[in-house]
Amino acid sequence: MISKRVTVLVCVVVIIGGRALCAAQSEGFFASWEDRVRATLAQQPSWPIPVVTASSGLLQVARTDFVRQIAPAGTDTWNYDNTKGFNVVPWYKLEFDALLPPYIQHNSKAEDGFGDVSLSLKYRLAAANEEGENYSVSFSLAGTMPTGSFKNGSLASTISPTLCAGKGFGRFDVQSTLGAILPADDTTKLGRVVVWNAVTQYHIGQVFLAGDREQRDFLPWRPERRPQTELCHARADAQQV
Repeated sequence: MISKRVTVLVCVVVIIGGRALCAAQSEGFFASWEDRVRATLAQQPSWPIPVVTASSGLLQVARTDFVRQIAPAGTDTWNYDNTKGFNVVPWYKLEFDALLPPYIQHNSKAEDGFGDVSLSLKYRLAAANEEGENYSVSFSLAGTMPTGSFKNGSLASTISPTLCAGKGFGRFDVQSTLGAILPADDTTKLGRVVVWNAVTQYHIGQVFLAGDREQRDFLPWRPERRPQTELCHARADAQQV
């Protein structure tokens, strides 16, 4: 009986001790993660996250967007989530993004459904906060998988290398990205797309005024693939910080 009691007691101690150790390690892991993220983000400008243009710095956020597009015919299309999701900084100077598939509501004869799943890695090449030279430069590599339903996604998987850069001048900053969308298949139909984005932000008190611009050029050029230019948030948008 004594040996059984001792065995049970040892098992109970091992289980409780193991759970306590796991909890301590878990707390230490997340604490060190938060410390690393704070130290990493403190080395770059603290500009607000652009609505359309990718940030030139690293982000650790969970976000979603809701976009409404009105066609000349008067029909409106809603994009719920707009390919946003979770951005984390698991290592120093490195960001990983898990982007959820958007849900597209056409309000027309087109079938509603989900878009493609996307993943992205971003490495911050150089940066300095507002107390220094006030800039950031990063390189990202994103990929999509054709998981969309009812033609709400791409015909093929894509790879998107992008260079991101930003510079601050006192209360004013500008961020810009230059990248490409390269399909893994069906290149004849999809073409290769060169994407350029830019955003300007101006800080007034606790508010940032911002304007976004996007341009897409299709390669090889064809008459039916004209360059697309879109002014997003052309009016002054206020973002509380």
